[in-house]
Amino acid sequence: MEKAEERLPLWMKIIYGSGDFGLSSFNTLRLIFYAIFLTDVVGLDPRLASVGTLVGIIWDAINDPIVGLLSDRIKNDRFGKRRSFLAFFSIPFGLSFMILWWAPPFESEILVLAIVTMAFMLTDTLQSLVSVPYFSMTPELTTDYNERTAVTGFRMFFNLMGSLIVAILAPTIVKSTMASGATQQQGYLVVSAMFG
Repeated sequence: MEKAEERLPLWMKIIYGSGDFGLSSFNTLRLIFYAIFLTDVVGLDPRLASVGTLVGIIWDAINDPIVGLLSDRIKNDRFGKRRSFLAFFSIPFGLSFMILWWAPPFESEILVLAIVTMAFMLTDTLQSLVSVPYFSMTPELTTDYNERTAVTGFRMFFNLMGSLIVAILAPTIVKSTMASGATQQQGYLVVSAMFG
């Protein structure tokens, strides 16, 4: 009979789970508000905005497995193979998120489409460099089924909280920044700085 594995401390479950707050905040902002931003603020034709987003989603399907492969193969004794990705790419990911909410000041819709598509792809790549190793850490924290379930429960709690808070607060923050004289783009930049 195998010896029962030691339980993970509560603080570790909370700390690990809280990482999904930021990732879900990013995803919620991008999924709910980015198309609105591209059409209403940037001024892209909805068809072009859809093309740019589709290219970004296809890129995501390509880069996630590549990042997973890198995350599995990289050896780093100083930080650990998963934590090194979090240490090196979290800040660039957060900064790149703000680039998504910049409206390029060009007349050509094709040039604007190219810029927002590249920004989407850059941000998505950096998100993958953070999220794929982060999600891959769960089975490495413990081999105990019940502990993995508990860790995932904490992660899902923070995921839900991040999504709900952003979905509720983002429109309010954009409107309140506009009421104080800022542009709608500046409102989105404030939201991205807060939750990115």
